[in-house]
Amino acid sequence: MANNIYKSIQQNCKTGVVDGKQVYTSANQHWLIGAYRDLSLIAPKLRAQPDLLGTLRIPTGKIRFGLRMNDTFSTLSRIRSFRRHIEGRSPDELPEYLIRAFMDKRTGGHNGQVRLTDLYKIAHDWYEKATPEVHHIVEKDLLHKLSLDHGELAPDKAPCVMVVAELHRRLFTPEGSKHRQNIIAASTQDEALKKLKECNTALYTAPAMSDIAEIGSLIINELIKPTP
Repeated sequence: MANNIYKSIQQNCKTGVVDGKQVYTSANQHWLIGAYRDLSLIAPKLRAQPDLLGTLRIPTGKIRFGLRMNDTFSTLSRIRSFRRHIEGRSPDELPEYLIRAFMDKRTGGHNGQVRLTDLYKIAHDWYEKATPEVHHIVEKDLLHKLSLDHGELAPDKAPCVMVVAELHRRLFTPEGSKHRQNIIAASTQDEALKKLKECNTALYTAPAMSDIAEIGSLIINELIKPTP
């Protein structure tokens, strides 16, 4: 059941090799997909060797990592911390281009499009210089709780997407945790898998993440297929 997942991914993505590792790029938005262990080895090398991605049949600037304005990440060294520098401090003034971009999206005096990295330059600098991170498309802890973390879904083999640290830490991790307890509390595995599908839809609801949502659905659909 959990051993046809990469076959399904291969049918829906472009295949390629980076640093000797099998990877996939999603069909429409060019997210970089692969096994956790492979992407984890590639990610730190990209800081010093961004041309590693040149082996893919996609212009490097077209591969998506989750930045708002572009997907060219920094190769500079990261500063150690930023949180202690912003505690109790008023936000920086937003750049004019962001004020214009967000003006028509403000609702109820709050703009959900404004990020921590917009408000504090030091936070922006920290995330900009962070190594890309590897995110399990279907959360590994949930697969473990459901006793499904084996075969192609073992933690080091499971399908992941490489993203910038800000997207991973400030969206995927906290949003995923909101659904975790509901899935774990399900009384049957069928109910848990149904809730897992709902989590997948909610977590990757942004149009720019529709390819990730589709791959997440592929994984979950393989799990709910009846055993021959």
